[in-house]
Amino acid sequence: MGMFSAMEGVGSLLGTTLISSLSPVWIRHDAQHFQGHLDYYFFLLAGIQGVAFILFAIWLLVRRYCSIRQIPVGNST
Repeated sequence: MGMFSAMEGVGSLLGTTLISSLSPVWIRHDAQHFQGHLDYYFFLLAGIQGVAFILFAIWLLVRRYCSIRQIPVGNST
């Protein structure tokens, strides 16, 4: 339970840092509200998740291939 809370805190910190660094570009302070492009932020998050999924799938396939071929992965001892 502690690890879950720690990872949730790190994710919140990274998300806040990401949106605060990109907000001058995407969320401008103008006279009319709702003219900012917060949707770009959510597209960015979806892209990051998509890349992470693809990397995970590649890692999974490499692990499966190495376990079939009995090739040691990582440790050379």
